[in-house]
Formats: sequence, structure tokens, C-alpha cells
Amino acid sequence: MDLRHLQCCHFAVVFDTLTPHVEFQSIRGWIVPKLSEYVKVAEAAEILGVSLGTVRTWAANGKIPMHRNPANGYRLFKREELEKFLRNIAKPITPTKNRKD
Repeated sequence: MDLRHLQCCHFAVVFDTLTPHVEFQSIRGWIVPKLSEYVKVAEAAEILGVSLGTVRTWAANGKIPMHRNPANGYRLFKREELEKFLRNIAKPITPTKNRKD
């Protein structure tokens, strides 16, 4: 994974360059992603209709993109990415042909 470091105020903030559209804001001298676009594990689970454990497992396996809050290390999920994931897995149900047994 391609990661870049941004030096600010005697600490490094690591962010994923796969999401270059992330907006950053300054809070008390810290440069952090705009957190209003992100949800924590519980809300991600609600959006996806699965358990918290499933969200964590999918994130660990790379099925859904996960980010970390640079201030506290919490898992964060971008709403837009969760919605894209749902669109990608949603497939129309095709009826099966009746077979003669």
C-alpha cells in the first residue's frame, strides 16, 4: 500500500494516497481528515446490515476500505466508500429455470 507521511507539529500523520480526495482540516494544530465524512464501526455495520465483527473482518481482509483516526487510532469508514461497496455487491436476482426432474 502506498502511504505518505505528513509532518506537522512534532508528529506524523499517515494517510492513504488511494483516497487523495480526502479533505483535511486543522484542529488545535493537528492536521486531520474531515471526520464528518467518516463513520465508526457501529454505524458502518448499520449501513451495511451486518454485525460489528463482520465489518472488522471485512476491513482486515481488505473487502471494505478502512482508515484510522490519526488522533486515537479508531477504525473509520468513509460513507461514500461503503455505499460504493454496496452498489458493487448488489446484483439483480435472476430466476432459475425450472428443471424437469
